This record gives sequence, C-alpha cells and structure tokens, in this order.
Amino acid sequence: MNARPMSVMGSRADSPAELSDLRSRISMALGVMFGLVMLAAGPFIDWPFGRDGWISRLVLLAVVLPPMMIVLARSVFAAAVRLNDGRAELRDLYERARLDSLIDPLTGLGNHRAFQEELARQVEQSRRGSTPLSLVLIDLDDLKQVNDELGHAGGDALLAATGRLLGSDARRGDRAFRIGGDEFVLLLPGTDGNSAALSARRILGAALEGATTGEHGRPFSFSAGVSTFPEPSTNGARLFRHADAALYWCKRHGRTDVQVYDAKRHGQAGDERNSLELAAAVVAVATNKSLNA
Repeated sequence: MNARPMSVMGSRADSPAELSDLRSRISMALGVMFGLVMLAAGPFIDWPFGRDGWISRLVLLAVVLPPMMIVLARSVFAAAVRLNDGRAELRDLYERARLDSLIDPLTGLGNHRAFQEELARQVEQSRRGSTPLSLVLIDLDDLKQVNDELGHAGGDALLAATGRLLGSDARRGDRAFRIGGDEFVLLLPGTDGNSAALSARRILGAALEGATTGEHGRPFSFSAGVSTFPEPSTNGARLFRHADAALYWCKRHGRTDVQVYDAKRHGQAGDERNSLELAAAVVAVATNKSLNA
C-alpha cells in the first residue's frame, strides 16, 4: 500500500541513435551552408586556377570542406550534448524535489498534499469507471500517552510502525497517507464500504496483537471512519467529511473501533452530533418555545 506518488521522472530524452542522427543533420546543414557561401562568393574571389575558378571550388568542396564540417559538427554536437545533459539533470532535480515534497519523511507514506492530489485523481477515475472508492480515516488512540511515557522518539517510532502496518495489508492500487499528526488515510479503489471496514478491522487486529510494534515496544490501537464514493459520498470533499464524522463517533463512544458512515447514526457531514441528538435538540427548542408562548 505504498503511497509514494507515481514518478514522472524522465530519462534523457535523446537516445544514442537520436544523438547520432542529430550529428548527421548538423553536419549536413553546415556543409550545405558552407557550400552555398562558397558558390555565392565565387564572383568576388580570385580563384587560383581553372575556368572561372570552378576547379578550385570543386577541390575546396571535395577535399577541404568535409574535415572542416566534421570539426564544426563535433563542436556544435558537443555543445548540444552538454545542453541536453544539463536539461536532463535539471529535470531530474526538479522531479526529485517534487517527490520529496509529497512524502512524509517519518513514515515514507504520502503526505497531506499527496493525499489531496491522489484523492482528486481517484475520484475522477472512479467516476469514469463507475466503480466504488472507499476512504478509511484513521486516528491513533494513544499517541499522546506514548509521547508522555517514552518521549517524542517513542511517538515517532509508533507513527513509523503505523506506516509499516498500513503497508503490510496492501493490494495493488491501494494508497496510504499520513495527513498530519496522528491521522492516516487509506484510499481503496474498487472497494465498497463494508469491504473497506473489513480491511481496516484486520489492520486494527494486527495492531492490537503487536504485529508491528517498532521501537516503542507495545501493541497499539486506533479508531477509524469509513465512507465510499459515489454513495453515500457524492464527491471527494464529502467522502473525507463523512469518514471524519464516523471517526468522530468512534472517538466519542469508546475508541478502538471501525465505523462505516451512516447519516442516521453519525449525523450530516460537518456536524458533530448524530441525527438522534439533532432531533432531540430540535424537540427541546420547540418545547421551550411552546412553554414561553
């Protein structure tokens, strides 16, 4: 479940055959240009022998011109090669910097920026293919406690262990991200909500069993919310907010759980209360108004 963004790092654009062809074209172009110059300058040059200097011109074109063209072509070709090498190096440096800007250095997973880019791409791909896309939002339960007991080095070890664990239960095409602090995201293309929840619970079981403890040396747990595009989440923003609403419900009801988003249980996206709590609030307001009347 490697979230490292797909590299578009280009190799050098010109193969040896292409460079050889470039050298031939340069030589030909220079030869033609030099020949035309000699022919045009003929009336203004006192050629040493031959009628009107034609023999001298032919000797010049046949004997002197080729080696001169080779020297000129090699110098131009060498400059072109250096320019191409510099361009390829700059392209590689740019791509390396771009990739580094998309990677969380602690876990090796994609960061928040990479997640945003991949989410938009996956939603569009899911829409075109009419296939589901599930998002699992994960929040570690005890990172603060680990930091308090073992220091930030222990907390970093826990985060790194979480990254490894998310990568151990992988299908080709799944993507994992650390989007900040103790929050992680899984993008599971071609997966409905129930299947995504099963995957999340399998990962949670491995964490509780201590399958990947790392240097902090203990099992750990997390809470997770799941939602799916295009139903019930109709776009990428709602997909994340619905998973966040399900996660919030988990955190308020005991933690260490995986919940698939349900509007009746978890409320509308962006509202902290579920539908029953909202209904109770509406009834309370209406009752107070009737009493005051």
